[in-house]
Amino acid sequence: MGINSVHRASLRLPVWLLAIGLLASCGGGGSSDGVDSGGTGVSPFLAAGPISGFGSVILNDIRFETSTASVQDDDGVALSPDQLRLGMTTRIDASDVSIVGGQATATARAVGVGSELIGPIERIDPLLHVFRVLGQTVFITPATVFDVNLAGGFGRLTAGATVEIHGQFNAATQRYVATRVTPIANPTAYKIRGIASSVDPVGRTLVVGGLNVSYASLPSSSVPTLTAGQFVRVRLALQPSAGVWSALSVAGPPPILDRPRVRLIGRISSWSSSTAFSVNGVPINASAVPGAATNADIALGARVFVEGPTSGGVLNATSLFVKGDESLANTTFELHGLITAIDVSAQTLVVRGVNIHYGASTQFQGGLATDLALGRRVDVIGSLSSDSAGLEAQMIAFE
Repeated sequence: MGINSVHRASLRLPVWLLAIGLLASCGGGGSSDGVDSGGTGVSPFLAAGPISGFGSVILNDIRFETSTASVQDDDGVALSPDQLRLGMTTRIDASDVSIVGGQATATARAVGVGSELIGPIERIDPLLHVFRVLGQTVFITPATVFDVNLAGGFGRLTAGATVEIHGQFNAATQRYVATRVTPIANPTAYKIRGIASSVDPVGRTLVVGGLNVSYASLPSSSVPTLTAGQFVRVRLALQPSAGVWSALSVAGPPPILDRPRVRLIGRISSWSSSTAFSVNGVPINASAVPGAATNADIALGARVFVEGPTSGGVLNATSLFVKGDESLANTTFELHGLITAIDVSAQTLVVRGVNIHYGASTQFQGGLATDLALGRRVDVIGSLSSDSAGLEAQMIAFE
Protein backbone atom coordinates (compact mmCIF):
# COMPACT_ATOMS: atom_id res chain seq x y z
CA MET A 1 0.00 0.00 0.00
CA GLY A 2 1.32 3.49 -0.85
CA ILE A 3 1.50 6.54 1.35
CA ASN A 4 -2.03 7.78 1.93
CA SER A 5 -3.31 11.23 1.05
CA VAL A 6 -3.39 12.44 4.67
CA HIS A 7 0.31 11.79 5.12
CA ARG A 8 1.08 13.25 1.67
CA ALA A 9 -0.69 16.47 2.57
CA SER A 10 1.30 16.82 5.78
CA LEU A 11 4.68 16.10 4.25
CA ARG A 12 4.62 17.59 0.75
CA LEU A 13 3.24 20.36 -1.37
CA PRO A 14 -0.16 19.79 -2.99
CA VAL A 15 -0.58 18.09 -6.34
CA TRP A 16 -0.77 21.32 -8.30
CA LEU A 17 2.52 22.78 -7.08
CA LEU A 18 5.15 22.18 -9.75
CA ALA A 19 8.63 23.37 -8.88
CA ILE A 20 10.83 26.05 -10.47
CA GLY A 21 9.68 27.28 -13.88
CA LEU A 22 11.98 26.03 -16.62
CA LEU A 23 9.90 26.92 -19.63
CA ALA A 24 12.77 28.88 -21.17
CA SER A 25 15.62 26.72 -19.88
CA CYS A 26 15.65 23.73 -22.16
CA GLY A 27 15.85 25.52 -25.47
CA GLY A 28 18.43 24.72 -28.10
CA GLY A 29 18.81 21.43 -29.86
CA GLY A 30 16.18 19.42 -28.04
CA SER A 31 13.00 21.44 -27.83
CA SER A 32 10.09 19.27 -26.82
CA ASP A 33 7.38 21.54 -28.20
CA GLY A 34 5.31 19.92 -30.91
CA VAL A 35 5.59 16.41 -29.45
CA ASP A 36 3.05 14.05 -30.91
CA SER A 37 -0.05 13.88 -28.75
CA GLY A 38 -2.45 11.80 -30.70
CA GLY A 39 -2.88 14.15 -33.63
CA THR A 40 -2.91 17.58 -31.99
CA GLY A 41 0.85 18.11 -32.31
CA VAL A 42 1.08 19.52 -28.78
CA SER A 43 0.98 17.67 -25.48
CA PRO A 44 -1.90 18.88 -23.30
CA PHE A 45 0.20 19.23 -20.16
CA LEU A 46 3.55 20.94 -19.68
CA ALA A 47 5.41 20.69 -16.37
CA ALA A 48 8.72 22.24 -15.47
CA GLY A 49 11.06 22.21 -12.49
CA PRO A 50 13.68 20.23 -10.60
CA ILE A 51 13.26 16.49 -10.23
CA SER A 52 11.94 15.85 -6.73
CA GLY A 53 11.80 12.08 -6.92
CA PHE A 54 11.80 8.88 -8.92
CA GLY A 55 9.18 6.31 -9.64
CA SER A 56 9.41 7.01 -12.69
CA VAL A 57 10.17 10.78 -12.55
CA ILE A 58 8.44 12.90 -9.93
CA LEU A 59 8.09 16.66 -10.08
CA ASN A 60 6.73 17.40 -6.64
CA ASP A 61 3.53 15.38 -6.34
CA ILE A 62 3.06 14.23 -9.95
CA ARG A 63 4.56 10.95 -11.07
CA PHE A 64 5.50 10.92 -14.75
CA GLU A 65 5.88 7.56 -16.47
CA THR A 66 8.99 7.95 -18.66
CA SER A 67 9.50 4.47 -20.09
CA THR A 68 8.45 5.55 -23.59
CA ALA A 69 9.62 9.18 -23.40
CA SER A 70 12.53 10.69 -25.28
CA VAL A 71 15.08 12.33 -22.98
CA GLN A 72 17.49 15.02 -24.20
CA ASP A 73 19.77 17.65 -22.75
CA ASP A 74 19.59 21.26 -23.91
CA ASP A 75 22.04 20.56 -26.75
CA GLY A 76 19.75 17.87 -28.14
CA VAL A 77 21.96 15.01 -26.95
CA ALA A 78 19.95 11.89 -26.13
CA LEU A 79 20.11 10.74 -22.52
CA SER A 80 19.04 7.59 -20.75
CA PRO A 81 16.36 7.93 -18.05
CA ASP A 82 18.95 6.38 -15.74
CA GLN A 83 21.03 9.56 -16.10
CA LEU A 84 18.35 11.70 -14.48
CA ARG A 85 19.09 12.78 -10.92
CA LEU A 86 17.41 14.58 -8.02
CA GLY A 87 17.51 18.35 -8.41
CA MET A 88 18.07 18.36 -12.17
CA THR A 89 15.90 21.01 -13.79
CA THR A 90 13.61 19.44 -16.35
CA ARG A 91 10.78 20.22 -18.72
CA ILE A 92 8.23 17.49 -19.34
CA ASP A 93 5.67 17.29 -22.13
CA ALA A 94 3.02 14.85 -21.04
CA SER A 95 -0.52 13.60 -21.19
CA ASP A 96 -2.98 15.30 -18.89
CA VAL A 97 -2.80 14.39 -15.22
CA SER A 98 -5.08 11.72 -13.79
CA ILE A 99 -5.43 10.27 -10.31
CA VAL A 100 -4.60 6.55 -10.08
CA GLY A 101 -4.75 4.92 -6.65
CA GLY A 102 -4.56 8.31 -4.97
CA GLN A 103 -1.44 9.28 -6.94
CA ALA A 104 -1.37 12.05 -9.54
CA THR A 105 0.13 10.52 -12.67
CA ALA A 106 0.80 11.38 -16.30
CA THR A 107 2.65 9.82 -19.22
CA ALA A 108 5.71 11.78 -20.30
CA ARG A 109 6.29 12.05 -24.03
CA ALA A 110 9.49 14.12 -23.92
CA VAL A 111 11.83 15.16 -21.12
CA GLY A 112 14.26 18.04 -21.59
CA VAL A 113 17.12 18.59 -19.13
CA GLY A 114 18.85 21.95 -18.87
CA SER A 115 21.35 23.43 -16.44
CA GLU A 116 22.26 27.09 -15.85
CA LEU A 117 26.04 27.07 -15.53
CA ILE A 118 29.08 24.94 -16.28
CA GLY A 119 32.42 26.37 -15.26
CA PRO A 120 35.24 26.42 -12.71
CA ILE A 121 34.70 27.53 -9.13
CA GLU A 122 36.45 30.87 -8.62
CA ARG A 123 35.68 31.80 -5.03
CA ILE A 124 33.88 30.19 -2.07
CA ASP A 125 32.19 31.94 0.86
CA PRO A 126 30.87 29.31 3.30
CA LEU A 127 29.49 31.95 5.69
CA LEU A 128 27.13 33.32 3.04
CA HIS A 129 26.55 29.90 1.41
CA VAL A 130 27.66 31.23 -1.96
CA PHE A 131 30.40 30.57 -4.50
CA ARG A 132 31.24 31.98 -7.91
CA VAL A 133 31.33 30.32 -11.32
CA LEU A 134 32.13 32.31 -14.48
CA GLY A 135 31.79 35.46 -12.42
CA GLN A 136 28.27 34.48 -11.32
CA THR A 137 27.18 34.13 -7.71
CA VAL A 138 25.61 30.75 -6.89
CA PHE A 139 23.52 30.47 -3.72
CA ILE A 140 23.12 27.16 -1.87
CA THR A 141 19.86 26.50 -0.02
CA PRO A 142 18.90 23.71 2.41
CA ALA A 143 17.19 22.06 -0.60
CA THR A 144 20.24 22.06 -2.90
CA VAL A 145 21.18 18.49 -3.89
CA PHE A 146 24.87 17.69 -4.26
CA ASP A 147 26.07 14.84 -6.45
CA VAL A 148 27.25 11.75 -4.59
CA ASN A 149 30.80 12.65 -5.64
CA LEU A 150 30.36 15.84 -3.62
CA ALA A 151 28.74 14.12 -0.64
CA GLY A 152 29.28 16.44 2.29
CA GLY A 153 27.82 19.39 0.44
CA PHE A 154 29.27 22.86 0.54
CA GLY A 155 32.40 21.77 2.40
CA ARG A 156 33.45 19.54 -0.50
CA LEU A 157 33.69 22.39 -3.00
CA THR A 158 37.20 23.41 -4.04
CA ALA A 159 38.40 26.41 -6.01
CA GLY A 160 39.34 25.53 -9.58
CA ALA A 161 37.05 22.48 -9.80
CA THR A 162 34.52 22.52 -12.65
CA VAL A 163 30.87 22.10 -11.68
CA GLU A 164 27.46 22.08 -13.33
CA ILE A 165 24.68 24.08 -11.69
CA HIS A 166 20.98 23.33 -12.06
CA GLY A 167 18.66 25.96 -10.64
CA GLN A 168 17.13 29.36 -11.37
CA PHE A 169 18.30 32.93 -11.77
CA ASN A 170 17.11 35.54 -9.28
CA ALA A 171 17.08 38.84 -11.19
CA ALA A 172 16.61 40.88 -8.00
CA THR A 173 19.72 39.56 -6.24
CA GLN A 174 21.63 38.79 -9.46
CA ARG A 175 22.50 35.31 -8.30
CA TYR A 176 21.65 31.74 -9.21
CA VAL A 177 19.72 29.63 -6.71
CA ALA A 178 21.09 26.09 -7.09
CA THR A 179 18.91 22.98 -7.02
CA ARG A 180 21.77 20.60 -7.88
CA VAL A 181 25.58 20.81 -8.01
CA THR A 182 27.54 18.19 -9.96
CA PRO A 183 31.30 17.95 -10.59
CA ILE A 184 32.36 17.87 -14.26
CA ALA A 185 35.64 16.21 -15.27
CA ASN A 186 37.40 17.35 -18.44
CA PRO A 187 34.68 19.66 -19.80
CA THR A 188 34.72 20.39 -23.54
CA ALA A 189 32.90 23.70 -23.07
CA TYR A 190 31.52 26.00 -20.39
CA LYS A 191 27.94 27.26 -20.32
CA ILE A 192 25.87 30.14 -19.04
CA ARG A 193 22.15 30.68 -19.22
CA GLY A 194 21.06 34.14 -18.19
CA ILE A 195 19.66 37.49 -19.26
CA ALA A 196 21.43 39.35 -22.07
CA SER A 197 22.05 42.86 -20.73
CA SER A 198 23.16 44.16 -24.13
CA VAL A 199 23.39 42.93 -27.72
CA ASP A 200 25.45 44.33 -30.62
CA PRO A 201 24.11 42.70 -33.82
CA VAL A 202 26.67 44.53 -35.97
CA GLY A 203 29.74 43.51 -33.99
CA ARG A 204 27.96 40.24 -33.14
CA THR A 205 28.63 40.46 -29.42
CA LEU A 206 26.50 40.31 -26.31
CA VAL A 207 26.91 40.60 -22.56
CA VAL A 208 25.48 37.92 -20.25
CA GLY A 209 26.05 38.10 -16.53
CA GLY A 210 28.84 40.61 -17.09
CA LEU A 211 30.63 38.27 -19.50
CA ASN A 212 31.59 39.79 -22.86
CA VAL A 213 30.74 37.18 -25.50
CA SER A 214 31.51 37.17 -29.21
CA TYR A 215 29.46 35.04 -31.59
CA ALA A 216 31.21 36.38 -34.71
CA SER A 217 32.60 32.96 -35.61
CA LEU A 218 29.14 31.33 -35.72
CA PRO A 219 27.11 31.07 -38.94
CA SER A 220 24.31 33.64 -38.98
CA SER A 221 21.82 30.86 -39.61
CA SER A 222 22.72 29.21 -36.29
CA VAL A 223 22.04 32.29 -34.14
CA PRO A 224 18.49 33.44 -33.35
CA THR A 225 17.46 37.07 -33.26
CA LEU A 226 18.83 38.39 -29.99
CA THR A 227 17.53 41.29 -27.91
CA ALA A 228 18.55 42.84 -24.62
CA GLY A 229 16.52 41.50 -21.70
CA GLN A 230 16.10 38.10 -23.33
CA PHE A 231 17.11 34.82 -21.71
CA VAL A 232 19.90 33.21 -23.72
CA ARG A 233 21.95 30.04 -23.39
CA VAL A 234 25.56 30.23 -24.51
CA ARG A 235 28.15 27.47 -24.77
CA LEU A 236 31.58 29.00 -24.28
CA ALA A 237 35.12 28.11 -25.27
CA LEU A 238 37.20 27.17 -22.22
CA GLN A 239 39.37 30.31 -22.26
CA PRO A 240 38.56 33.96 -23.04
CA SER A 241 40.76 36.00 -25.36
CA ALA A 242 41.54 39.55 -24.22
CA GLY A 243 38.57 39.37 -21.85
CA VAL A 244 36.12 38.18 -24.52
CA TRP A 245 34.58 34.71 -24.49
CA SER A 246 34.01 32.94 -27.80
CA ALA A 247 30.56 31.41 -28.20
CA LEU A 248 30.38 27.85 -29.49
CA SER A 249 26.59 28.14 -29.73
CA VAL A 250 23.89 30.63 -28.81
CA ALA A 251 20.22 29.81 -28.23
CA GLY A 252 17.29 31.93 -27.20
CA PRO A 253 14.19 30.67 -25.39
CA PRO A 254 12.10 28.17 -27.36
CA PRO A 255 8.60 29.23 -28.40
CA ILE A 256 5.84 28.17 -26.04
CA LEU A 257 3.04 26.69 -28.10
CA ASP A 258 -0.59 27.08 -27.12
CA ARG A 259 -1.43 24.56 -24.39
CA PRO A 260 -4.50 24.04 -22.22
CA ARG A 261 -2.49 23.39 -19.04
CA VAL A 262 0.82 24.88 -17.92
CA ARG A 263 1.95 25.10 -14.32
CA LEU A 264 5.15 26.55 -12.94
CA ILE A 265 6.87 28.01 -9.94
CA GLY A 266 9.76 30.32 -10.68
CA ARG A 267 11.39 33.67 -10.15
CA ILE A 268 9.99 36.84 -11.67
CA SER A 269 12.71 37.70 -14.19
CA SER A 270 11.25 40.96 -15.52
CA TRP A 271 8.46 43.16 -14.17
CA SER A 272 6.20 45.85 -15.60
CA SER A 273 3.38 45.53 -13.10
CA SER A 274 1.95 42.94 -10.74
CA THR A 275 -0.27 41.71 -13.58
CA ALA A 276 2.30 41.90 -16.40
CA PHE A 277 5.68 40.26 -15.81
CA SER A 278 7.80 37.29 -16.84
CA VAL A 279 8.78 34.18 -14.92
CA ASN A 280 12.09 32.71 -16.06
CA GLY A 281 11.55 34.52 -19.35
CA VAL A 282 7.94 33.37 -19.87
CA PRO A 283 5.49 36.31 -20.26
CA ILE A 284 2.65 36.20 -17.73
CA ASN A 285 -0.74 37.94 -17.97
CA ALA A 286 -2.23 37.94 -14.48
CA SER A 287 -4.99 40.47 -15.10
CA ALA A 288 -7.69 37.85 -14.46
CA VAL A 289 -6.31 36.83 -11.06
CA PRO A 290 -8.26 38.45 -8.18
CA GLY A 291 -6.07 40.71 -6.04
CA ALA A 292 -3.01 40.50 -8.26
CA ALA A 293 -3.16 44.15 -9.30
CA THR A 294 -2.71 45.33 -5.70
CA ASN A 295 -0.32 42.63 -4.47
CA ALA A 296 2.97 44.35 -3.63
CA ASP A 297 4.69 41.01 -3.07
CA ILE A 298 4.55 40.29 -6.80
CA ALA A 299 7.92 41.88 -7.51
CA LEU A 300 11.16 41.29 -9.37
CA GLY A 301 12.88 38.15 -8.07
CA ALA A 302 9.86 36.88 -6.15
CA ARG A 303 9.22 33.17 -6.32
CA VAL A 304 5.67 32.68 -7.55
CA PHE A 305 3.26 29.92 -8.46
CA VAL A 306 1.48 30.48 -11.77
CA GLU A 307 -1.08 28.27 -13.49
CA GLY A 308 -3.08 28.69 -16.67
CA PRO A 309 -3.24 28.08 -20.41
CA THR A 310 -0.78 29.57 -22.87
CA SER A 311 -1.80 31.52 -25.95
CA GLY A 312 0.47 33.34 -28.37
CA GLY A 313 3.49 32.69 -26.16
CA VAL A 314 1.85 34.18 -23.04
CA LEU A 315 0.72 32.27 -19.97
CA ASN A 316 -2.71 33.63 -19.02
CA ALA A 317 -2.78 33.02 -15.30
CA THR A 318 -5.88 31.61 -13.65
CA SER A 319 -4.05 31.10 -10.34
CA LEU A 320 -1.13 33.04 -8.87
CA PHE A 321 0.42 33.45 -5.47
CA VAL A 322 3.82 34.28 -4.02
CA LYS A 323 5.93 31.46 -2.59
CA GLY A 324 8.77 31.68 -0.10
CA ASP A 325 12.34 30.70 -0.80
CA GLU A 326 13.36 27.05 -0.74
CA SER A 327 13.84 25.53 2.72
CA LEU A 328 13.79 22.17 4.45
CA ALA A 329 10.24 22.92 5.56
CA ASN A 330 8.85 23.30 2.04
CA THR A 331 11.06 20.94 0.04
CA THR A 332 10.83 17.16 0.25
CA PHE A 333 11.81 14.33 -2.08
CA GLU A 334 10.15 11.01 -2.88
CA LEU A 335 11.57 7.69 -4.05
CA HIS A 336 9.45 4.77 -5.16
CA GLY A 337 11.06 1.40 -5.92
CA LEU A 338 12.92 -1.65 -4.67
CA ILE A 339 15.42 -1.66 -1.81
CA THR A 340 18.68 -2.54 -3.54
CA ALA A 341 20.97 -2.32 -0.49
CA ILE A 342 20.46 -2.17 3.24
CA ASP A 343 22.62 -1.83 6.36
CA VAL A 344 20.48 -2.50 9.41
CA SER A 345 23.15 -1.53 11.94
CA ALA A 346 23.75 1.84 10.24
CA GLN A 347 20.01 2.23 9.52
CA THR A 348 20.61 3.00 5.85
CA LEU A 349 19.16 1.67 2.62
CA VAL A 350 19.34 2.45 -1.09
CA VAL A 351 16.35 3.06 -3.39
CA ARG A 352 16.76 4.26 -6.98
CA GLY A 353 20.47 4.72 -6.35
CA VAL A 354 19.93 7.19 -3.50
CA ASN A 355 21.29 6.58 0.00
CA ILE A 356 18.57 6.91 2.65
CA HIS A 357 18.92 7.06 6.42
CA TYR A 358 16.03 6.08 8.68
CA GLY A 359 15.75 6.34 12.45
CA ALA A 360 13.52 6.90 15.43
CA SER A 361 11.75 9.87 13.81
CA THR A 362 10.85 7.92 10.66
CA GLN A 363 7.18 6.99 10.37
CA PHE A 364 6.37 3.59 8.85
CA GLN A 365 3.20 2.62 7.05
CA GLY A 366 2.17 -0.93 6.20
CA GLY A 367 5.07 -2.42 8.17
CA LEU A 368 7.89 -1.82 10.64
CA ALA A 369 11.59 -1.07 10.40
CA THR A 370 12.25 -4.76 10.94
CA ASP A 371 10.37 -5.48 7.70
CA LEU A 372 12.93 -3.60 5.60
CA ALA A 373 14.77 -6.07 3.38
CA LEU A 374 16.43 -6.40 -0.01
CA GLY A 375 13.86 -6.49 -2.78
CA ARG A 376 11.02 -4.93 -0.76
CA ARG A 377 9.16 -2.23 -2.69
CA VAL A 378 8.72 0.98 -0.75
CA ASP A 379 7.72 4.62 -1.02
CA VAL A 380 10.12 6.96 0.78
CA ILE A 381 9.49 10.62 1.57
CA GLY A 382 12.36 12.58 3.06
CA SER A 383 14.40 15.74 3.22
CA LEU A 384 18.05 16.12 2.32
CA SER A 385 20.44 14.44 4.72
CA SER A 386 23.33 16.28 6.31
CA ASP A 387 25.66 15.31 3.44
CA SER A 388 23.26 17.02 0.96
CA ALA A 389 23.50 13.97 -1.33
CA GLY A 390 21.13 11.47 0.30
CA LEU A 391 17.83 11.60 2.16
CA GLU A 392 16.73 11.53 5.78
CA ALA A 393 13.53 9.47 5.66
CA GLN A 394 10.45 11.09 7.16
CA MET A 395 8.20 8.24 6.08
CA ILE A 396 8.63 4.78 4.56
CA ALA A 397 5.55 2.97 3.22
CA PHE A 398 5.56 -0.69 2.21
CA GLU A 399 3.71 -1.89 -0.88
